[in-house]
Amino acid sequence: MINRKRASATLYSLMLSMAPSATGQVLPFFTDTALTVVSRHASLNDQDVANSGGTLIFLTPGFQIVLNPRFLVEATFQIPIVQELNGTQLGFSATANAGIRVLS
Repeated sequence: MINRKRASATLYSLMLSMAPSATGQVLPFFTDTALTVVSRHASLNDQDVANSGGTLIFLTPGFQIVLNPRFLVEATFQIPIVQELNGTQLGFSATANAGIRVLS
């Protein structure tokens, strides 16, 4: 008989975005700021396992600058605000991300 284990993760994300209102004018660039809350809970066979999984909640402020219709620059700063990890695990620290997107 095969003993199958089922890992599961539940993710939730709530984002508040503040973009400038559309004025009908063509601007050289515009910015978009955002605040995101991300929650993740992980378990195995719907049970908490020692030294594995747990609940994490991150607060992630960020911004995007649209340079033209083809390119945007963005950055976020992810801050862990809740870390309820099962057993002994390495925790998460603040993380900064930056990037450039090419739009189609």
